[in-house]
Amino acid sequence: MGQKYAAFDEQENVVGHYDDVDSPVPPAVKNVIKITDEEWSKCISTRGYKVSNEKLVAPPAPSVQQLLSDAQAKQNTLLTRAYDLVIQSPVSYTTQAGITNVYQADTRSIAALNAALQTFSKTLPPDFYWIALDNTKVLFTYADLQGLVESIGTSRHSLFQQLQKLKTSVRNAKNVSVVKQIVWVSP
Repeated sequence: MGQKYAAFDEQENVVGHYDDVDSPVPPAVKNVIKITDEEWSKCISTRGYKVSNEKLVAPPAPSVQQLLSDAQAKQNTLLTRAYDLVIQSPVSYTTQAGITNVYQADTRSIAALNAALQTFSKTLPPDFYWIALDNTKVLFTYADLQGLVESIGTSRHSLFQQLQKLKTSVRNAKNVSVVKQIVWVSP
């Protein structure tokens, strides 16, 4: 490893990092300064460095409000990911014949249910069945198809309400440590 350099634009923002052994400064790059290995290490790991009077200047420390805002955005992303996973979870449903089983409730299964409802429009073929999660063939009526879709919808609605409450808690949190404690807990 050789001498380190920082390239900067007309607004004095650092836009590139170079090493005269590993990645020399291209001839077309004119705005560069020499920096120490320590400065190079800090500069490549933190955005916002500038050059002023031929010196590398660290970005200002983020404000408490910015740290809180960043933590809230990150936590909302984590909550949404958890929600996206849990809404794909199977649901329990009891047919009109009294058979209780667990059924897939992922996006493809919902599409298949809706397609069956549209295709058959209230009259199903004799011995029509739906496959339960354990691969059991369960006899279904048209009302059972509707009931399973409603069961999935009810589950998803409840989970969406939970997501919204958690996001409200994140938005109302006053510090980063409280934000990090707001996590998805499956019912």
